[in-house]
Amino acid sequence: MHLHDAQPQTIEFFLHWLSCRAQGADYLLLLGDVFDTWVGDDLTAVEEAGNTPPWKALSEAIASLREQHPLYLGLMVGNRDFLMGPGIARSLGANCLADYLVLSHPGLSDGPALLCHGDSLCIADTSYQKWRAQARSHAWQQQFLSQPLARRQDFATGLRMQSEQEKKHKPATYMDVVPEEADRLLTEYGAGVLVHGHTHLPGCYRLPSGRPRWVLPDWAAPHEGARGGGLQIDGQGIRVAPLV
Repeated sequence: MHLHDAQPQTIEFFLHWLSCRAQGADYLLLLGDVFDTWVGDDLTAVEEAGNTPPWKALSEAIASLREQHPLYLGLMVGNRDFLMGPGIARSLGANCLADYLVLSHPGLSDGPALLCHGDSLCIADTSYQKWRAQARSHAWQQQFLSQPLARRQDFATGLRMQSEQEKKHKPATYMDVVPEEADRLLTEYGAGVLVHGHTHLPGCYRLPSGRPRWVLPDWAAPHEGARGGGLQIDGQGIRVAPLV
């Protein structure tokens, strides 16, 4: 979703979809890049007058859903919000998920689903994978989080600009998962279907093994071409839960 206070329409768009599609759901699993950036859980203590930050808008939406039906919220980190921790999880009433989650459901005819953000499968982009390994290390995170909030926010802004520039020069294959790596991971976890986000290439694809790979829809406000949606798993299987 890449929720950001500079894009209030996208936030409203997503929360409207959530209020319609998640009514009565037992589980809501958010697979990373919920927020466009997240530079530390102390962001939950920062509020500007007249401005509802994205995390609080999401928290209120989840609370509203729970008034109607018990809802388990699972929160996985992405490449943009990998610093989400127990603080934001408490604020949302969420459970922190590991990088890989195996989900079993009677409706999954291909076997258990392996859920992940997806960036770890883009192994052709070796420079990104080196950065990912560094940024996920405890030492790097401790050093980064010890800096003042304003400095961390400036760093995130610069990193985002750098990423956008690099995308213009990297091959398209670097932006997508490596199918053989996806197959290898499914075999490692004993799963029959892969579900991920990250690539902004929504749809259902077949891996070399024939196993399905579902990619979550990405989000954009109506004035940018109205994109969004999610995936729904129930007794009928797995399918797209489109825009309302």
